[in-house]
Amino acid sequence: MIFKKINYIIRAMKIFYHDRLKHSSPNSAHGESAFAGVLNIKLGGGAYYNNKFIARPFLNESGNEVEIFDIVRAWNLLDISSALFAVIIILFTCVIA
Repeated sequence: MIFKKINYIIRAMKIFYHDRLKHSSPNSAHGESAFAGVLNIKLGGGAYYNNKFIARPFLNESGNEVEIFDIVRAWNLLDISSALFAVIIILFTCVIA
């Protein structure tokens, strides 16, 4: 099971490195590409703005199509990463103090 999680992290890093600059916003694709990689889903693509289609690249093009359960998986990932970040900040604060 630990090896499966390591594979998720490796895939997320590869997708992040490959797709992080594919969005016109300088910040948007960084987090989105890592999320797409760890969940192995395809995100992004074209969209309509003011009734005009704007073509945009996909992030993690080889990923699976998004399904309803992926929302739960993304929510769990966000909870876990937020908790981990909080623990790191608390430990870092204790070390400095």
